[in-house]
Amino acid sequence: MDKIILVHYINVGNVTPAKVADIMGELSKSLGSCDDILNYIYPIKEGETRVDCINPKLVTVEEYKHANEVLSFNEKLVKTIIKKNIKYFEFDMQKIK
Repeated sequence: MDKIILVHYINVGNVTPAKVADIMGELSKSLGSCDDILNYIYPIKEGETRVDCINPKLVTVEEYKHANEVLSFNEKLVKTIIKKNIKYFEFDMQKIK
């Protein structure tokens, strides 16, 4: 399988540009690099924070399970980082639990 492509859309609401840069940098460092994953991080002003896997292709069962595990891990990581920076975000906490 080619690399798993994950796109992280991070709702930054009314966060200052300087703080957005800090949060994006922290998220980028936390995600690190992996041989089989490409991560793209985009701050957004509207909409929900989410992580999407955008590999539109057929995969084996094993590849699907691996991609699902990677997506789940990254979703949890993003939620952890957001919770850590909670005072900078405006969103419904119930949506990230």
